[in-house]
Amino acid sequence: RATFRNQDGYSITHTRGFVLPQQEQDIAAFVQEKSDKFLKRVAQMRVAQKAEPYSGPVLFTGDSFGSQKLVAVLLDFLTGTKPIMSEAGWEAPNPFVQKLNKRVMSATLDVFDRPQLREYAGRLLPSFMPVDDEGVWAEDLHIVENGKLKDIPTVRSLRKGQKQSNGHGRLVFVRGYNGYPVSQLSSVFFEPKSPLTRAELEAKLLELCREQELEYCYIVYADGFYGLAERIYTADGHKEPVYGLASELDKNAHHLRDIVAAGDDMEINLFEVGSTAQVIVSPSLLVREIDLMTPTDNPPDRKPFVPHP
Repeated sequence: RATFRNQDGYSITHTRGFVLPQQEQDIAAFVQEKSDKFLKRVAQMRVAQKAEPYSGPVLFTGDSFGSQKLVAVLLDFLTGTKPIMSEAGWEAPNPFVQKLNKRVMSATLDVFDRPQLREYAGRLLPSFMPVDDEGVWAEDLHIVENGKLKDIPTVRSLRKGQKQSNGHGRLVFVRGYNGYPVSQLSSVFFEPKSPLTRAELEAKLLELCREQELEYCYIVYADGFYGLAERIYTADGHKEPVYGLASELDKNAHHLRDIVAAGDDMEINLFEVGSTAQVIVSPSLLVREIDLMTPTDNPPDRKPFVPHP
């Protein structure tokens, strides 16, 4: 976590969290590597220029919150696939279940939920779940195959035509005491079929940018007004850091259909959902077209820095 003031006078707090390696002897090198990358990002954010609204191809890096935010949309739509009883009565069922066997995202990636997986890439997964909170054996699920929704997490309260739970019931608490099971995913893997290197992804990004006759396009490292991106120019490929861009990825799932390529840099990210942990393992993602906006025009809390005379 770092708090600093950028050259335009905005106070920025930049935070990253990581799942540590399982082996104690690997922790020091892992922390050093991530710390160096974190400090490099902070230095870039310190001198980055404020961006302008943009519409076009975007590359979300594997370790960016933007990439996780993009794929987490699918998790949100697959939470609570059965109506639940709350203080307000029976809540409406999740309409996303009607998309079973229909296309919901790009065929570039397949999606799996692996609750039985205890570790990945030498790191323990806090989402490991041998049985769910209803005492049902947690099954591995092939969620998306060739772009189509093939399976969903379920609980003991069965849907029409369902014979048994697949063990994805997690207790959700209302006001700390009224617990009821809601279907949730655990360790979700977005696995590319033909992963590309970072250089190949950037080349494809520039290719899409030239097709749309854009002067530049963006590589996004951290989504949000205080996030970080790089503007990459189509003419010569040079880059410059910018901040102030935010996407509306959590509004709908149609951006999942516009993923045209994925990287070979699988990253582990932890999400807290209520009192339970979810892990997303996903790579860099290249999206054909997306809107990036500047979500605030608030003045800086201090005047911008000026060079010494």
